[in-house]
This record gives sequence, C-alpha cells and structure tokens, in this order.
Amino acid sequence: MNTNYLNQPAPRSVIESTKTLAAAVEDLQANKTNETVNSSDTCGFPLTVTDATGTEITLDDQPDRITTTNPSAAQTLWELGAQDRVVGVTEFAGYLNGTANKANVSAEFGVSVEKVVATNPDLVLAPNASAGQVADLRTQNLTVYHFSAATDVDDIAAKTERTGRLVGNCETAAEVNTEMNQTVENVENQTARLDRPDALYPLGGGFVAADNTFINEIMEIGGTTNVAASEADGYPQLSDEVILQTNPELLIVTDSEASILDRQPYASTNAGENNNYVVLNTNYLNQPAPRSVIESTKTLANGVTELQSEDTKDDGGRTDGSSSSRSDDDDRNEKDERDEVVDTNETTVDMNETAVDMNETAVDMNETAVDMNETAVDMNETAVDMNETAVDENETAVNENQTATDTSSKESTTSAEPNGTSNQEGNETETSNDVVNQKTEQDDGPSNTTDEGTESEVPGFGIVVTVLAILGFAYLSPQK
Repeated sequence: MNTNYLNQPAPRSVIESTKTLAAAVEDLQANKTNETVNSSDTCGFPLTVTDATGTEITLDDQPDRITTTNPSAAQTLWELGAQDRVVGVTEFAGYLNGTANKANVSAEFGVSVEKVVATNPDLVLAPNASAGQVADLRTQNLTVYHFSAATDVDDIAAKTERTGRLVGNCETAAEVNTEMNQTVENVENQTARLDRPDALYPLGGGFVAADNTFINEIMEIGGTTNVAASEADGYPQLSDEVILQTNPELLIVTDSEASILDRQPYASTNAGENNNYVVLNTNYLNQPAPRSVIESTKTLANGVTELQSEDTKDDGGRTDGSSSSRSDDDDRNEKDERDEVVDTNETTVDMNETAVDMNETAVDMNETAVDMNETAVDMNETAVDMNETAVDENETAVNENQTATDTSSKESTTSAEPNGTSNQEGNETETSNDVVNQKTEQDDGPSNTTDEGTESEVPGFGIVVTVLAILGFAYLSPQK
C-alpha cells in the first residue's frame, strides 16, 4: 500500500488504501478457494504450494520417504494412514506404534541436520521449526515444508488438510477433520450447562500455558476457564504471588500422581487444598494434532462433568471437591484400590478385636493365678503357725517328762537311806515298809496308763500326730 496514503489521514488516503486492501483480501480468498478445490477434487501430482516461509514447494510425485521434525507432524501422518512411508521421526514421537523401526533424527536440542539428510527423504515436514533450522535443511537440497504454529482447532484442521494434500491422502484428511470437529461440538454441548471452573496448566518452574496457545484452546473447549489467559500470551513464567492470586479451582496435570499439588504455591490454591485435578496424556496435550484435540477435550470434559456431579451430590449443591477427576479407567482402578483398603481395614479391626479378647482372657487367667498363689501363701503360713505350735507343745511335753524323771530320782534316794540304818533301830523297818507302800501306790496311779493299758512315754503325742497330718495335707494340695 502507498505509504503516503496509509500514514496521512485525509480523504484520498481513505479511498486509495481501502480499495487496495479490499482487492488484496479478495485475491487471498480466491487463492484459498482454488487450493481447496484442487486438494479435494484432484489431490494429484505434480503439486506446487507455498509454505509459511513464503517459499514455493513443488512435488513432482507422491512422496514415498517422509521425515518429520516434530511429533505433531508424525501424529498427523499416523492419522492419515501414511505411517508406512515415514522414514524419520523425533524421539518425542516414540509413543506412536511402529516408530521403533524409524530413524531417530533428534539432536540434543531440536533435530540433527545430518540425521535428517541420512534418511534420504522426498519430503521433510517441519512444523514449528525455526527459520534457521529450515534454512539449514534446505541448504542440503532437501524439500522442506514449514507450517506455522497451530494455536486453535481451525489451525489444526488447516494443517491436517495441507498435510493430506502433500502426501496424497486428501480424503482421509477430510475424514479426520470431520471426526475432530464433531468431537469438539459434542464436548461443547456436554459442558455448556456446567459451571466453568477456573483452571491452570502448570509446566513446572512457574511456567504455564496462557492465551493464544493450543493448550488454552483445549482448556476452553473442555469446559474450563484458563486463569493464565488473562495474564499473558504463550507460555509465560508466573510468580508465586500471581499464581496464588489467580487461585485456580482445578489443575491440569500429566503426572498420574499429581505430585505438583503437594508443592507450593499450588498446594495453597483452591485446587491444591481440595485435591482437584484432571490427568491428561502429555503426548496429546502438548502436540497440536487431530488426535490430541479429540482425546484431550473428551478427557477434560469428562473430568469437569465428574467434578460438577460430585459438587451436586454434596450438601444439595456444592461440595469440597476433594475427589480428583480422571478418566474412566483411573476411576475404576481407584474404586478397586478403595475396596481393597476397606477390606484390609475390616480385617485389621477383626484382628484387633481378637487380640483384645485374648488379652482380657490372659488378664483373667493372671488374676486367677494370683488368687491361687495368695491362697497357697495363706495355707503355708497357717501350716507354719501350726508347726510352731506343735514344736512348742513338744517342748512342753519334754519339760514335763524331765520333771517327772527328776521327781522319781529323788524318791529312790529317799527310800535307800532307811534300809542302810535298819540294824540300829528296830522301828526303822516299819518306816521303810511305809515308804515302799507309798511308792507302790504312786506307780499304781492312772496318770501314766492309757485306756487300753498301754504306757505313753511322751505326753501330747496325739497332738503331734494331728499336726503332722495337717502339714501333709497342706503340702499335697498345691501340688495338685
């Protein structure tokens, strides 16, 4: 456009500038229409197209050897059914079936030009590659098509259609776009009646997905509001204070353990405190391609729907949202794990109750043993007392016997003395006979004779026998 007209606010500037701009827009629309017709009607070769760098790309024949420098391009080719013609991929496309048989063209950073050249490709698809990388590849006489960054579903649909045209799979590309668009419509209908929770997708180190990104598009379609979209574009690094201010209700994570919820500042957000998160497949979430849109939007919408359902169940409306939202497989696994925990807890309770019963029984047995020991002690003390009494009685009997012996000795001495003097006095014989008669009377007394006529040399012998019988009984009873 004429700079004199464009930069000067005057009538002629308005007339000329608007006419020129309108003509350019009309030409652009005509070119897009012509390209669309060619892709859907003929989808043949030779083909000449212009890529994002403004470079014309010409393919004389359908390419048989295709190398990709980005996993989203590889995923798109797999969706189009062209994976058999792919000869080189990056390491991040390793999740796709069959990539183990493809050359890995990754370098420490980006791709290795030497590895790409070694694949001898007919076509190199380079979405999101830098201008420098594209230039380096083209200096090797390679045919390189560069895509601009895809930030929404329309961009992905256009990229899918162009890829289908480049590789000669136009009809399949149209079918893939139809599936993707239908999924988006279904998901939007699913979440239309739900409250949109404030959400955040943290990448680590404070970096987040903000506005004008493919991830932001997924979050919006999936029924959430990206709180980072109002802070910046692209993938900015937010401070802890800003993250706490945004205070998301839901975190989107790619780690099934959601370990980021345990770290600050996320642990202090509404999502962290209530354990609200949705797990998305990192391969789909970070790669702008048709399958990524289909799977990520469905999973996120299901998570938001589940979260809203749990909110409705509790207290007639809202809940603390402590349940995490996951895919159906994760939900079933969590239910099985919860059932196993319940069974384990019930078993533990039963075992604890049994242990309590056993402890109570042991206590009762110990108390019984204590009572028996106390009884045995009492019986032993009684036996000791009775033994001491028997000993005392025995000693008394011995003393009495000794006294009787002493008395008998004295009497014998007295009767011997008159016999020795019988020749001196005639009347002493008479006295001696009286003493003998007295001794005979004492010996005939009942004190030393039992009822049966048997003599007992030790007084109290019956008592001793009784005591010994009691002691024997006391000794034998504890033994039983």
